Amino acid sequence: MSEKEEKERLGQPIGRALIVVPTSLIYNWQAEIEKFAPTLTPRIVVGQKHERNDRLKDLTGVDIVLTTYGLLKRDLDYYRALNFEYCIIDEAQHIKNANTLSAKSVKCIKAKNTLALTGTPIENGLTELWSIFDFSMPGYLYQNAQFINRYSMPIMRDNDEEVKAPLEKTHSAFCHEAS
Repeated sequence: MSEKEEKERLGQPIGRALIVVPTSLIYNWQAEIEKFAPTLTPRIVVGQKHERNDRLKDLTGVDIVLTTYGLLKRDLDYYRALNFEYCIIDEAQHIKNANTLSAKSVKCIKAKNTLALTGTPIENGLTELWSIFDFSMPGYLYQNAQFINRYSMPIMRDNDEEVKAPLEKTHSAFCHEAS
């Protein structure tokens, strides 16, 4: 039984999800939802400002709100006022730089549960890892400055195996639990 069906059966409120994706994937997500979760009602929030406003005015009966990184930044004032059960970001490398508007925007979303999906490896440094974890598990890898001093600098500059080992152990345990 799906979470939605279980909550409906128990008379509990059904939480809404926000899924943020690159523009090129938004209709793929809609098709996948319709194919694999036909009982869920998605709403794509794209188009001109007035069209997006119309789509966001009344979310009654909407289970999943789909938008893009670019439009989330533009509509952030509206999204800040909402509460979500889930916030899922696809192609999480879009937030690998913690100082970008994309990263700052998704981190403003109020959600009980967060999930970052990516298949892109770390390319330029461990702070990319920190930024993604800061969205999905805020505080887990400390604050940015602490992470840089504790892990990034010793590993990247000195290839310090003692410092690297706990991160690798955490990664290994995390990946094992997820599979």
